[in-house]
Amino acid sequence: MLELRVTPVILGLVLALAMWFAAMQLSALVFHRMTPWSLGHSFSVCVLLLLAGCWKRLPVAISATVKPILQGPSR
Repeated sequence: MLELRVTPVILGLVLALAMWFAAMQLSALVFHRMTPWSLGHSFSVCVLLLLAGCWKRLPVAISATVKPILQGPSR
């Protein structure tokens, strides 16, 4: 039961890290410190590493996050 409570937090942290990394890479691209090829390469490597780290926990985290939303407020 503890696993279901921890995994949405882990999923949120992973998604926040991926979005932060994407924003950092995009700002580097805008300020011409990075070429589009290196932007795509570094972002894809980061996403692959993040997915590899949470691959087994991802379905559990998604179901634990989506089920309460679909069920609505508990009474």
